[in-house]
Amino acid sequence: MTRSVVSEPITGWGRPSLGDDLRLRLVYFGATRIDERWVCRFVSEPIWRLYRNSADGATVHCDGRRYELRAGRVWLLPPWLTCRTACSGTVGHVNAHFEVPQWSRELVRATFPAPIDCSAAVDGDALHA
Repeated sequence: MTRSVVSEPITGWGRPSLGDDLRLRLVYFGATRIDERWVCRFVSEPIWRLYRNSADGATVHCDGRRYELRAGRVWLLPPWLTCRTACSGTVGHVNAHFEVPQWSRELVRATFPAPIDCSAAVDGDALHA
């Protein structure tokens, strides 16, 4: 007996299709401590950023809005945002940077317009903070 499987593309909550063949290119993965010197600015880069911190104190300002990276929460920063970082105190910081080459800038910006608190999605809260 043969079995056929039909795959439906991920639709991105009614937005353009994200496709069903996801390939990531890992650029960086690591853990470090950040403090007041964690002052970065990224503008329209094709890099996704995944952050998880051990303590409160780190913030990201994206497109005019402030996001507090609370301890134990997992944050996903989509590419092509204009962001800057800041930190008060010393914070353990696990981060991964990766690309999704098959997704265009237009598709990502339409589907993921702001940082996502992934922990909130797991907890059942709103997807976007």
